[in-house]
Amino acid sequence: MRSVIALAGLFVLIAVFGPLLAPYDPSAIDIPNRLHPPGAAWVLGTDALGRDILSRLLHGARWSLGLAFLISAIGLCIGTRVRAV
Repeated sequence: MRSVIALAGLFVLIAVFGPLLAPYDPSAIDIPNRLHPPGAAWVLGTDALGRDILSRLLHGARWSLGLAFLISAIGLCIGTRVRAV
C-alpha cells in the first residue's frame, strides 16, 4: 500500500514541477532533429516533428492528472446523488 501511495505522490510531484524540469519547449518544432534516438541531448529522443519527448511527457502529466481528478470528482458526485435517491 505504501508503494502505491509513494508512486501516486511521485506522479503528483512530476505533474506539478514537470514544466520546470522540462529541458526543452514541448511544442517547439525542430525538423533537422526529428526522430533522433535517445541520447545525452534528448533523454527519450524526439518525435517526427523534432519535439523532445521527455518535455512533452512532463507537460502532459499535468493534463492527465487534472482530468483524472475531474472525472473522479464527477463520478463521486453522480454516485452519491444516485445512492441518496
